[in-house]
Amino acid sequence: MYYFYAPVAQGIEQWPPTPCAQVRFLSGVPELIVGAVIVGCAFTLTSCSSKTVGKAPAQTSTSNPDYTGTTTQVATSTCISTQTTTTTTANVKPKKETQLITKQQLSSVGYTDDGWRVSWGGMDWDSWSGITDQSVSELNQVLNKYEINTTERIAHFIGQCSIESRCGSWLTERGSEEYLKTMDYYPYYGAGYIQLTWDYNYRAFAQAMGDDKIMNGPQYIVDNYAWEAAGWFWDKNNINAMVDSGASVYDITQVVRGYDEDTWKLRNQAYEETKRALGN
Repeated sequence: MYYFYAPVAQGIEQWPPTPCAQVRFLSGVPELIVGAVIVGCAFTLTSCSSKTVGKAPAQTSTSNPDYTGTTTQVATSTCISTQTTTTTTANVKPKKETQLITKQQLSSVGYTDDGWRVSWGGMDWDSWSGITDQSVSELNQVLNKYEINTTERIAHFIGQCSIESRCGSWLTERGSEEYLKTMDYYPYYGAGYIQLTWDYNYRAFAQAMGDDKIMNGPQYIVDNYAWEAAGWFWDKNNINAMVDSGASVYDITQVVRGYDEDTWKLRNQAYEETKRALGN
């Protein structure tokens, strides 16, 4: 029976709870275990004259119930130890993401602008009715990643995004180029479902994503990180903790938009509509 320990790649669950995943070998060839992560490992292989006498049942670990590797039992005799290197698969199943909001639920969320947006060509009712399946999938990835995973957290997040982006219709700050150039933060004006603004936010986000192209400007964020930028901003400002402590829509609006006495009521409408859509 042969053993080696292969280091498991960073950022995934592993079994056993040590720096390595255990694999057994027969005649110097690793039994292939179904998994997603290929890793390499230097190890000492004991080469033996042996024959297979049966399969051991699948193992399950209390630290990772998803581990379902099988091992090979062998009868051994003369053995010689050698040092070698190999690769194998770490039998680790990726953590499943939860669908926290459906397309149907999101599509029913909206708000009445009560004249605030009329001068902007707004309609009496704005909603997420045009949202795509891909966008809903990306939203759920972000909700899971940044643990926006309770009814209150989701309702506050969608409430803010609804007004920031006019329910997904405006993913960059509105205004002519001439107008935007008058802003102190130009060319790093609002982008994403929560509109990321200012060079220091772009830079911090670029570092967090490991993508310097984010500094190319708003359109790159829209094309590649529209939901991610919103989730990152939410997490960076510890808004989940604010929600959990009972902060109001007004309080959270001051973090997202800065001083605001105009739009928080619209955000509150969208917050309430999201709670209704989620069944609360």
